[in-house]
Order: sequence, then structure tokens, then C-alpha cells
Amino acid sequence: MVEEPIVEVRQRARRIETRLTQLMIALGVATDGQKPKHYPSRSPVSGGQVLLPSAHCTLKEILDAIPAPAIGLPVDLYLGADRIARITKC
Repeated sequence: MVEEPIVEVRQRARRIETRLTQLMIALGVATDGQKPKHYPSRSPVSGGQVLLPSAHCTLKEILDAIPAPAIGLPVDLYLGADRIARITKC
């Protein structure tokens, strides 16, 4: 059958893609699968922190990562260990 080799090639391509994505993440290269992640704060006057996977995140991705309870509170943005900005979602 012709379909069996095609199915096998597709499966192998998916496995290769998964391994390459894991390698890129391990090397610190941002992939489309990585999104900014919000970590809540224990302080009532802080909206917590958002960790950015790369400097190429869009503002929309960053704002989407901030949950409703943090609206109106300052949120620190971190790229690696560096705080790069403080924003407030209105």
C-alpha cells in the first residue's frame, strides 16, 4: 500500500519536530509554543510577575497572560532574571 509509507514519514516528521522544539527550548531559543506566564503576588498592592520567554513577545500576548484579579495593579515583566518593565492592565 502507498499510504503506509506516507503515514510512517508523517509520524517520523512529527517526532523530529518534537525533538527539535525541545532542543530549541533547552538552548533558550523561543518557539511559538512558548507564551508569557503570570505568577501571582502575595501582596495586595502588586499584580504579580509575568515571565517572558523571549524579547519578541507581543504586547497582546503579555496582556493576555495577566488574569482579571491583577487588572489595575502593577505587574512586573521579567526576561530571564532581569526586570525589564512594570505595566498596569486597565
